[in-house]
Amino acid sequence: MTSNSAIAASQSIMITVSKGFGLSLYASDVGDARQMAMGTNGTLFVGSNKSGTIHALVDSNQDGNVDKRYVIAKGLTSPDAIAFHNGDLFVATENQIVRFIDIEQRLRRPSRPKEVYSDLPYSEKKSSRAINFGPDGRLYVSIGAPCNVCEAPVPYSSIIAINVDTGASEQIVAGVRDASGFDWSPIDGKLWFADQGRDWMGDILPPTKSIVWMSLVVITVFLIYTPARLLNPPMKNLKA
Repeated sequence: MTSNSAIAASQSIMITVSKGFGLSLYASDVGDARQMAMGTNGTLFVGSNKSGTIHALVDSNQDGNVDKRYVIAKGLTSPDAIAFHNGDLFVATENQIVRFIDIEQRLRRPSRPKEVYSDLPYSEKKSSRAINFGPDGRLYVSIGAPCNVCEAPVPYSSIIAINVDTGASEQIVAGVRDASGFDWSPIDGKLWFADQGRDWMGDILPPTKSIVWMSLVVITVFLIYTPARLLNPPMKNLKA
């Protein structure tokens, strides 16, 4: 019996982009691809969720098509969040963060990953992760809530910063249900992140055209100024 997701994946779709933009296929067969990270030499690393693999994609002649691909790791538990920093690839799994040293020089035979941090919370219900290195050199990790609507214990629903050399961590902001991505402004260094709110907001709405827009996910973008103002970040609501 074929699942609905499998049928949807096999069907072609039409994507429309704005004038002046183009769209082309860069790579396929990379599992349920999640967060990506670009290496210094142009290698694109791709994390995954259920497939448990990390791929490395190489466009040797820079023609926009992948001509070499490598499996960096497989059999991992939800390696959906990855980041590249100073030649190393960092991967967040369900309950730890590991590091592949000098990865772009070892694509054919990656070294065994070294554990960087082992205190990520574990839950039977997977909570999402996203990671990125900040201007201060620390690894920032968003830890999503393991539920739809609940008050999950710390460090769920927060963003923490980790010193990858010592393992010391600090909670940067709490009350964040699911920060699916974040980055720092190159102008003033402020941290921006998108927080996805609760699911199933549209289930009780009548399926009429006049209110279809209400079922769209509302993403809240937060701007963090300085540690002294973390508790009262200004916010702006956007419809996605």
